[in-house]
Amino acid sequence: MKYVFFYDETEHSRKINYKTVTANNYCDNFMTGIVGWKAEENDCVSDRYLAFEAKYDYRKKDGELKSQTMKTKDFSLGFASLNNHTIEFYEDLLSLFDEKVIIYFSVFSKIEYVISQLFVNYHNSMFVDVDS
Repeated sequence: MKYVFFYDETEHSRKINYKTVTANNYCDNFMTGIVGWKAEENDCVSDRYLAFEAKYDYRKKDGELKSQTMKTKDFSLGFASLNNHTIEFYEDLLSLFDEKVIIYFSVFSKIEYVISQLFVNYHNSMFVDVDS
């Protein structure tokens, strides 16, 4: 059986240094999202997504629905912050994910990754307990 998968990740820094981690837009989390479905469902899933994208064409940036479409201010007071148009957008978005769609996402710390790389070759000795 064949599957179709799509992958995307959050903005990521090519270098992690002092300038990177002190920048206003720095976020320690690196997130990856993957969605997929059986190849035989491709037309059905694609048609539903294209209809969603066409309905919210006015929300596109550079021809795509981007992460900026979902604004932090929309959730400043929880669901009470949402207006009817925004609620409809989120309902329509979430309705795309049914039993046909496989969802995978991961989140990890960039700093934790750098630290683990620094200590990958360190080993416990009689004088140093690297694990602690």
